[in-house]
Amino acid sequence: MIVSQIFRQILELIEHGEVRISVHGYDELIEDDIFVKDVMAGIREAVIIEDYPNYPKGPCVLVLEHDFHGRPILRGENNDEKAYFKAGA
Repeated sequence: MIVSQIFRQILELIEHGEVRISVHGYDELIEDDIFVKDVMAGIREAVIIEDYPNYPKGPCVLVLEHDFHGRPILRGENNDEKAYFKAGA
């Protein structure tokens, strides 16, 4: 599996506990009945969909993973000092 530089940096931030979840991200998780612990537990198995190194708000990556129940979670993350994520799909 090829891991992007951006995603490697995000994994390092997560390992160091430097994670913030946006209010919108929490709202989406609640709406989809997805727990943060499930999202965090599956991050290493996430599949990179696309890198956006030149995104206007900072480099980010779109990844797909699955929650505890096997439901897909599509996340956009950036490495602007902290890792962010949101649920979707």
